[in-house]
Amino acid sequence: MKKLLVLALVAFFAMTGAAMAENYGAVKAGLYMPDEDGIDNGFNLDAAYGMEFSETLIGEFSLGYATADLEVGSDSLDVISLSAAALYPMELDMVDVRLGGGLGYYMAEVGSADDTEIGFFGQADCIYPLDDEMGLIGELKYSMIDELDVVTINVGVQFSL
Repeated sequence: MKKLLVLALVAFFAMTGAAMAENYGAVKAGLYMPDEDGIDNGFNLDAAYGMEFSETLIGEFSLGYATADLEVGSDSLDVISLSAAALYPMELDMVDVRLGGGLGYYMAEVGSADDTEIGFFGQADCIYPLDDEMGLIGELKYSMIDELDVVTINVGVQFSL
């Protein structure tokens, strides 16, 4: 699992060097809610890097960590994710909204067992600008990973790079 984390970090930071337009970073934390019997709700943490390719397309790369306790026993589900999303931005009166989806690579560990899966997700972000460089962000994400569906609700800070 440690080798996979290092690989995910290297890939994440390698992708961030490809930016050609306005860039942003974001740090988000919140609820991790798997739709699976036997797994409690847990905690999610994400670091994201986004780049504006045009007025109608934003690419976002995210590195995440989630953990949730199992209802039986003392083990927990730990997930490291590396994802890429295509987002459509919309400017409203007081907030900016982004809608889209993408592909994720998920590395999960329960006790001594581990597994990797590729999954898909849909995402909706709402950003309340604090100034020209920083804003508060709320995010709702629905992920489909093999036979597991997960909803995450995050809040955090977005900043210009």
